[in-house]
Amino acid sequence: DIARHIGTEDFAANMPEYCGVISVKPTTRARPERIEQEERNFDFAVLEKAIADRREENIDEMMDNIVGLPSV
Repeated sequence: DIARHIGTEDFAANMPEYCGVISVKPTTRARPERIEQEERNFDFAVLEKAIADRREENIDEMMDNIVGLPSV
C-alpha cells in the first residue's frame, strides 16, 4: 500500500533480485546467542565470492537494459 501511495508500486513489483531478502518469518528481536550460533555456521566463502563477483551499476541506468518492464 505504501509503494502504491508514493508511486513506486510498479518499480517495486519488478525488482526480482530483491525478492530473496523477504523472509516468511523474519526475526524482529534476535537473541545474542542465536546470532553467535548463526555467525559460527556462516560460510564466509560465499560472502567473499559474492563481493568478488559483484557488478556495480549507476542506479539512474539500472532499468535501461531490462526488456519487457513497464515504464515507471
